[in-house]
Order: sequence, then structure tokens, then C-alpha cells
Amino acid sequence: MANQVVPFIAYSTSDYVLDDPKNDILGFAVYDRYGEYVGRVEELLLDKSGPPRRDKPDARRVALAVINTGGVLDHERIAVPFEALGLVERARRAVRVNYSKEYFEQEPLASRGLNFLDRDASGRLYGFYTMDDEWFDERAGADPEHVKYG
Repeated sequence: MANQVVPFIAYSTSDYVLDDPKNDILGFAVYDRYGEYVGRVEELLLDKSGPPRRDKPDARRVALAVINTGGVLDHERIAVPFEALGLVERARRAVRVNYSKEYFEQEPLASRGLNFLDRDASGRLYGFYTMDDEWFDERAGADPEHVKYG
């Protein structure tokens, strides 16, 4: 069975809207658990395969935040599941995460690049942040041959 590419689409270049406008954190600064600067939210990746809401058929859920580290870390960009982001401080346009900069250095997709986001990579990414990979959770009844929103 060949790995399927995870059905994400970049919010900034799509025609979709966010299912919750409060989730628009593009450009927000990201700080680690100790208050050290990690980078900026460069992109939000939406789950384009998810079922649309009846009241907003063009709305999609944010799955991942892409953080541009600007050289603060060894890797230029890292991906973080949206649910792994912590406190959002709107007045400061900042997000605090409950991980250290050193932890982010080990992020499994950083060395491969975000263009290679398949089933295995997605599972490793969510496992790294100790979260369920809901896009491919076979225990929840998802068909492994068909990518769908969990």
C-alpha cells in the first residue's frame, strides 16, 4: 500500500475560511515554555478533506501551524499540530507552547521538509507531540485506503 499524501492545503493561498476565525494566528510570534522566542506562524495548514459545516461550506479546520524559525533553530520550518499550541495572547500577537526550543530541534519532519507529509510522516509528527493522528486513526474506524477527517 502506497503512502497517501495528507490532504492539507495552505490557508494563505486557499479560498477556504477558518471554521473558527479566532484560529487565525498567521504572523503571531511563538514562544517556548520558558518564554524564549521560537519563530513566527508562517502558515496554517487546513484539513481540506474534512466535512464542511452546513452553515459554512467553505470553512475548514486548522490542522497544523507551520512555524518559521528564522534560524533560531537548526531547521528553518517546523510543523506543530494546532491542538499542541498553547496559550494565544491576541493583544501581543503571540502563542506560547508547552515545549522547549530543544524539543523542537527533534521535530521529525523538519529535516525532510513539509512537502513530504504522508501517512507515516503524519503519524510520527503527531506521535512526537504525543497526540493521536486523527486523520489516520484506524482504531476509530478510518479506512486506511481513504483519507478522511476523523
